[in-house]
Amino acid sequence: MKIKVSAVLFFIISCFHAQEMKDTDGDGIWDKDDACPTVAGKSELNGCPKDDCTENSKLQKRNVEDFVSQQKEINYLALQKHFLQILKKINFDSEILLFLNSNVSEGEGPSKCPTLDFSEYQEYSTSNFIWNESMLNDLSRTLDQTIFPVSYNSWWWGNGGFYTENSKEFIFLSKSQINYINKLPLFSDVKHGRIRYIRVKNKKLEGLSKDFNQIIFRQDRTIVNGSFETEIELTINTKIEFHAYIFKYDFDKKDWLLTSDKSQIITIK
Repeated sequence: MKIKVSAVLFFIISCFHAQEMKDTDGDGIWDKDDACPTVAGKSELNGCPKDDCTENSKLQKRNVEDFVSQQKEINYLALQKHFLQILKKINFDSEILLFLNSNVSEGEGPSKCPTLDFSEYQEYSTSNFIWNESMLNDLSRTLDQTIFPVSYNSWWWGNGGFYTENSKEFIFLSKSQINYINKLPLFSDVKHGRIRYIRVKNKKLEGLSKDFNQIIFRQDRTIVNGSFETEIELTINTKIEFHAYIFKYDFDKKDWLLTSDKSQIITIK
């Protein structure tokens, strides 16, 4: 029995080591250390073929095309349903801040090359697929607290994060999200001005809470061997509890998997 277990462990370690030592473009530089893993390059240029940004731009464009095609295949409906099941179980004791945006950029290539932004990333980002109009409407029917869609970037820097009329934070959203938010009612606040909110169950909004509940979506997307790997985290903060759920996209099964060993629920005392 020990021999069988040892053999299995050796096989797993060997597979892991093989992945670590992969050299897709055959230039002698392992993918994990190669700034351009899909095209042969020079070691002094971090694995890229030229010390300029021409090839880098081509690589980035190809990666964007791959990214878009992969996003179209992902089962986001299943993930949305799973999110709703989680959110139904949470006791939200005050208004909710729902963080919508996620800024995605492409940076493969020599270090001196600029990081390029593509409009496709905004239209096809994971957060835009999850927090679409259908999901936001489902949230308003499911939760019993007023929801404020907010921008994580603006909130982090102490600017409230609320979406206002013609908000500059719209640059991080898809066109459909912007259209949805622009149709939402406005609430006038002394500090933040006229801010958009999602009305829940005809509940009248009379003022802003000092202690908001939070629904935060984060994503970690990296390019590995020319393909995107995506891990996302859904965190929920209330006055009482902190919930963290980690999901990872499996490109073989085209589905989202819950990595339960990373999930946690912490009671705040």
